[in-house]
Amino acid sequence: MKKNLLLLSLLILISCILTACNQNTLNRKIIKLNHQQIIENYTKIDVVPYPISPKNNIKFDITMESYQNEEMLKIDLSETALLEDQNGELYKPIKWMIIKEDKYQTKGLLIFPPIKKISVLKLKLVQIDDESFKWTTSIQ
Repeated sequence: MKKNLLLLSLLILISCILTACNQNTLNRKIIKLNHQQIIENYTKIDVVPYPISPKNNIKFDITMESYQNEEMLKIDLSETALLEDQNGELYKPIKWMIIKEDKYQTKGLLIFPPIKKISVLKLKLVQIDDESFKWTTSIQ
């Protein structure tokens, strides 16, 4: 009887440990999103998302290049960009860091706060088509 009770206690303990490990793994889930590119208003825009997880800031490498629309390259994305989730909730950027800037190209890092549950993610650069960049994810 004592052996059975000890064995049952041991099984319950192992089950709890495995459940906790599984939950911890789920909380650290990392999703890679695809690179996207558009050409609009004589400007080529490349967006390369960093891998996302529910606990980390959401980051995008953005490169804008134009030989005919230099004004587009001067847009302050910290003022104009928005990130939208599947519920239509909008998030403003925390930061827009310009990494490289010249007459024909602006490259930078756009950072948003973490979003816990994401199934659809839309990056709006405001002066560009409302849904220029859209990803489907599986962070629930």
